[in-house]
Amino acid sequence: MFACSVEGKIASLCRSPDAGNGLSYRFGKPAAVELRYPQPGQRARPAFTVKTEPLIGGGVTKVAFQRGGYTYTVYSRVARAPDGGTPEFEDGITVERRGKLLRRLRCDDGGAGFREPPEQYIK
Repeated sequence: MFACSVEGKIASLCRSPDAGNGLSYRFGKPAAVELRYPQPGQRARPAFTVKTEPLIGGGVTKVAFQRGGYTYTVYSRVARAPDGGTPEFEDGITVERRGKLLRRLRCDDGGAGFREPPEQYIK
């Protein structure tokens, strides 16, 4: 439902193969996944949250989860460009701890946004 390239690695948010389990997040290289959430056999719901905010000329959708005191957020943003013309697109991941932004990873390829509405997988 979401995938992009970040610093030579892949960030993905997918529907879980187990229909009752909601979503799963992975970050890393295909042969070396660095972060997987939830872990195999662990239930994801209600761990993921979805937030949608309107912006002038667009909006932002964020899907977040917490792990080990950190909050990981996958986002897709569309907003009006400063010239008022073409919209600007930005997808990426943020990592926060105690509300403080530690890292913002922007998708190298600009991203393609969410291919499906994530809300339907989070109850």
